[in-house]
Amino acid sequence: MIKASDSAMRTKKKKDKYRLLGLCADCGKPVEPGYRMCRKCISGDRKTCRSWYRKNRERKLLYARKRKKWLKENGMCANCGNELDEDVDYGKATCQNCREGLYSDTDLTRGKQWKLLKSKSR
Repeated sequence: MIKASDSAMRTKKKKDKYRLLGLCADCGKPVEPGYRMCRKCISGDRKTCRSWYRKNRERKLLYARKRKKWLKENGMCANCGNELDEDVDYGKATCQNCREGLYSDTDLTRGKQWKLLKSKSR
């Protein structure tokens, strides 16, 4: 009987081999220029992502609300997660930079910022 871990290892090795050869990791066909997958797998991946987001929309919104609440309770900007300056930002939920639009493009995604903040608070 084949163990699940053996099958997963074979699949991973096959996908790694395809990637090294410049082929689609899912099916082994030539990749679309500028992508790591073939056209068929790209469209299938998009459909999967869209359906996942549709199904999990409420959960994502709940997560965002909890995150903002946690940031406000801990004296951090509800937008970027930086510490609020009590002199400048007193009574406000966002820092001066966010209010002025300076942090519109952060280098960390929101999820990574949240994990980073949670790990610092422990």
